Amino acid sequence: MKRLRTILCALLAGALLAGCGVQPRTDDKQGGGAAVDLTKYAVKEAAFPAYPREPRYEDYFNDNGEGDWDAYMAAEDEYMAAMQKLGKGRLDQESAAPVLDFADRTAGAIFADSENRVYSPISLYAALAMLTEVTGGDTKQQVMDLLAADDTETLRQQIKDLWIGVYTDDDQSVCRLANAAFLRENAEVKQEAVDTLADWHFASTYRVPMGTEEADKAIAGWLNQNTGGLLSQETGNIRTDGNDLLRLYNTIYYKSGWQDAFKSSRTKQDTFTAADGSAQRVDFMHRTESGSYRKGDGYTAAPRSLNYGRMVFVLPDEGVTPESLLQRQGFLAELTGDYNAAELVWSVPKFDVKSSTELNEVLQALGVTDAFDWTKADFAPLTDNGAFLSSAMQAARVKIDEEGVEAAAYTELVCADSAMMEVPPTVEMDLDRPFLFAIFDYNNIPLFVGTVNALN
Repeated sequence: MKRLRTILCALLAGALLAGCGVQPRTDDKQGGGAAVDLTKYAVKEAAFPAYPREPRYEDYFNDNGEGDWDAYMAAEDEYMAAMQKLGKGRLDQESAAPVLDFADRTAGAIFADSENRVYSPISLYAALAMLTEVTGGDTKQQVMDLLAADDTETLRQQIKDLWIGVYTDDDQSVCRLANAAFLRENAEVKQEAVDTLADWHFASTYRVPMGTEEADKAIAGWLNQNTGGLLSQETGNIRTDGNDLLRLYNTIYYKSGWQDAFKSSRTKQDTFTAADGSAQRVDFMHRTESGSYRKGDGYTAAPRSLNYGRMVFVLPDEGVTPESLLQRQGFLAELTGDYNAAELVWSVPKFDVKSSTELNEVLQALGVTDAFDWTKADFAPLTDNGAFLSSAMQAARVKIDEEGVEAAAYTELVCADSAMMEVPPTVEMDLDRPFLFAIFDYNNIPLFVGTVNALN
């Protein structure tokens, strides 16, 4: 019996370092859901660069290797120049370190139970970075502190470099980031905030009639398009409210094949022992190969290479839970350390895991408190009418099979009007003079009515 407790690090140790991201074209269905037309809602569409296409060898040479070498090399030089112009290469592990640190500091709060859960740190990081553009004062500073950002200008440049640096969309892999801000159609907001979201965060802005099915479908359509339709059940449950002022969204879509695929002929059923001790019969993929492993405190880790990034599988020691490892400070950074050569005998269950995680309490526990308090929240860069963060959540899904990995997530931050909320009055009920009372049951039937005119 195999006891394989996997920590899903495809988007953490692999994609987080190797990168993930691209703003999708509206007519691009590669890895995406059905295109949705949001033209009538658009306030400002973000301008984003097209991803250069790498020249394919087979387009220049025949099966015998005969062809135009000069043309191929010229196309390759043109491709490399386009990649450099795009900004590829500016992002390195040192400049990406804040995201890895953020993942380490937040994972412990996210993985608090033994339920299946998937988390995309880069998606939450990007969404919170957008939140800093529409907040001010202590409200903004608390978010900046969580992101470990020194100042706005540095964070903006870091986000832009991260966005460009992890952008990939080629014949072998797709990894796309997208941002959007959905405003209530009659909301009074400041254009500068809208422009900043578009210019620095590649976020398109739309106005929709919040609290209507029309708005729900527009948002769900955008999310489905940018998550490959992997989270359509979750997006189908989106219900906007008439008090929603702004809904910020970040999405990530990832799809990549194994560099060395598992052979389906070797996939066999075996037993997976769940966290509750129950035995579950599932398909296991098998492969033996040269690779690397890391023996850490309470776990063994080994990566499998993908065409874009790598997926690190972590097998906790007997008696150690995946959650306890993720709650260890610096654990994800540990997984990026040195590995030793080994002959790996893989037995990996095929799986399709998804979750929806409410983030209100998580973010408040991590120090972001003022944004949720409508009496303290400072959204002055966005509106003069007052607003607060009413809810935050993330939905995510990862599935693997013999061919590779497909994953998606979206982070949702909903800001509501606080101007509509009047400060409740203070009322003193000092019953020091004649008064009356009434006692009702749960059906509002008056059981007793009385007056008190004297107490002697």
